[in-house]
Amino acid sequence: MRAGFVAYGSGTLLAAIVDWRTRPMVRAALIVFGMGLIGTAIWSNASILPGVLSDMREDWLHSVASAIVGTAFALACVARLFAPGESRRDVLAWAGLAISVAVPLAMAVYPDARGLLQRAMFGFSFVFVAREFMSPDHQAG
Repeated sequence: MRAGFVAYGSGTLLAAIVDWRTRPMVRAALIVFGMGLIGTAIWSNASILPGVLSDMREDWLHSVASAIVGTAFALACVARLFAPGESRRDVLAWAGLAISVAVPLAMAVYPDARGLLQRAMFGFSFVFVAREFMSPDHQAG
C-alpha cells in the first residue's frame, strides 16, 4: 500500500510540475495532493490488529497527511469548475467534489467499510487525475 501511495503521489506531483501552465490552479492543488499521498506513505496509521503497538504521533501525522490529500483533491475539483476559463459543466469534477465530502462522512458513519470506501475514493481520484494529464488540452502552451 505504501509503495502505491508513493508511486501515485510522485507521478501526480511530477506531472503537475511538468504540465504547470495548462491549469495552474488545478496543478497547484494536485502538487499538494501528490505531496500528501507521499506523506501518507511515510507515516503509518495505528494498527488495526489488537495488541500491536503503534506510534500515536505517527498515526496523527498520517491523519494530517490524509486530510491534506482529501482537501487538495476537493480544491482541484473546485479549481477545475470555477477557475477562469473552466467549465461548470464538468461532471467528473462535480462528482469528485461530492465524493470528497460524502466518503469521509460515510467512513465516520460506517467504520467497518472504511477500507472499501477509501479504495473507491482513490479509484475515482485516479480517474480524475488521469483525465487531467491525458486530455488533449493538457499540452503546455
